[in-house]
Amino acid sequence: MRSPYTVLDLTDHRGELTAMMLGDMGADVIKIEPPQGSYSRQMPPYLEAAPETEQSLQFFSYNRNKRGITLDLQSEPGRQALMSLVQKSDFLIESSEPGEMASLGLAFDEMRKLNPRLV
Repeated sequence: MRSPYTVLDLTDHRGELTAMMLGDMGADVIKIEPPQGSYSRQMPPYLEAAPETEQSLQFFSYNRNKRGITLDLQSEPGRQALMSLVQKSDFLIESSEPGEMASLGLAFDEMRKLNPRLV
């Protein structure tokens, strides 16, 4: 059974642990990756017998109990898809550089206008 909480995980290797712990506690965590995949997919150590995009034990370890989608936040359709998810979510966790999300038109204040309960 999924928890009543939905978490959007826009983190890279610097923040994946937080969303993983929420997923371990039962939250419905949606990992949102860029088209090239999360940076942590390229981090060692590797499991050599796995498919190439699934070889990083770093990624595997910190992204369990999450569903995953790919969104290109550099594109308007990708940003619109994210905002659609924001409307139905409770938490958003991101680890981008300061001002990066705002430069894409995805400032937290804009998201809160769509979903006042978003944390």
